Amino acid sequence: MTNNEALTIAANYDVILEMTGIDFGYSLELLEESKKVKPVQDSLENVQSVLTKKLKPLHEKKKNTDTNAEEQAALDAEIKAETEKAHAEWNRITEAAFAGSFRPVELSKIPTDTERLDKRLNKDGISMVRAALLLLSRRGLVKN
Repeated sequence: MTNNEALTIAANYDVILEMTGIDFGYSLELLEESKKVKPVQDSLENVQSVLTKKLKPLHEKKKNTDTNAEEQAALDAEIKAETEKAHAEWNRITEAAFAGSFRPVELSKIPTDTERLDKRLNKDGISMVRAALLLLSRRGLVKN
């Protein structure tokens, strides 16, 4: 599984945690599972932060100075190069193999009444909890 897939799985653990009203002890277990992707999230945030710090002065220089077409083109090229480096690093991180694994969600510990399962719907009217459980079951991460 890639880091990107792990981020998706962790987000679905969070959906189940937030929306089903499961007991406190099991909530802590699910929270620990979703935290397994924290190093990946931190790496991606670092890429975003570095890109922002590198691009901000370039954009300011481009906006605040009277530059000729040649200088504008040079700034544009530098912005493009920095952005491409950041995208390459982002892709390297998300496509790398995830260094952990997830324990399956125990279906027996999740309330199954329709009111809780369908408490929050996405923009298409689909239960977010049911969608999360479906995605996790397709990955072999739901046990009865």
